[in-house]
Amino acid sequence: MQSLKSLTVYENADEAQPAIDTTELQFSDTFSSLTCFSIETISFEGVTSLLDACQPRTLHEIFVTSPGVEDGGAFSGLLAVASSVCLELKKIFVQSVDPEIPTAPQSNLSKEFFSVLYRCTNLTSLTLYNTPPLHLNIEILSDLLKGLPSLRTLRLSEYSGTKPTLPLACLPKLTPLCPQMVKLELYMNTSSVPDAKSPHQNDLECFKRLEHLDVGRSPLKSSSLRVTSFLSSVLPVGCHLLHDSESSGQRHNTWMSVAEFLPMMIRMRRAERLLDARCGGCRSMK
Repeated sequence: MQSLKSLTVYENADEAQPAIDTTELQFSDTFSSLTCFSIETISFEGVTSLLDACQPRTLHEIFVTSPGVEDGGAFSGLLAVASSVCLELKKIFVQSVDPEIPTAPQSNLSKEFFSVLYRCTNLTSLTLYNTPPLHLNIEILSDLLKGLPSLRTLRLSEYSGTKPTLPLACLPKLTPLCPQMVKLELYMNTSSVPDAKSPHQNDLECFKRLEHLDVGRSPLKSSSLRVTSFLSSVLPVGCHLLHDSESSGQRHNTWMSVAEFLPMMIRMRRAERLLDARCGGCRSMK
């Protein structure tokens, strides 16, 4: 299998899945040419053991979907081994089953949880779904973005029922750290949303290349009008707001209204900035 480039192991619901025996894969040259690895049949612990045994150093993409609920230790262990063995990684997708109950067993993630990934200097896409509480704040997220400056896709989604800790208001502070960001998904606290800044104040606090902002399961705790106005001041023309389409009731309906009116508001903000720039130029010539 030395010439194998891509390996996908998936679950067949009609057949029993045999366990992967890593004792037969103890040589680092077994997958010496492997660049893409996708698996959804074994736990994070099993994948961690597999990566440690095979040492696929040429791996560029890894997609892992666990068949069960994984705790913080399992997430940390998998990312630590993957980032130490596969230094050429460009894409990481790791997903656990959402326990959907607040009493699910979980271990706390340390503040250094993301730091192991900084060894992957070529990383352009990082997706972590259904993690234990990440306790995100502006400092942690800023360190992550500084450590991985090539990121174009960042998706972080925590267990259902987790209290969001990252304020929506922090988005303007992140824009200088996201020059290449195209897709961003964050679980955010919307209970306190500041007023949108005037055009001449927020031009440097607007994402330049972002195409999709996904709020996932973030609860909408402020008025949809206020949130729409604020987001219109930090998102570029053409950026789409995405949200959890599986949710129902008031939360779903209010995010729908934000997504519906946001494109128009963004275009208005853009027009205001252009007008303000022209007026400013006229004033400077006087």
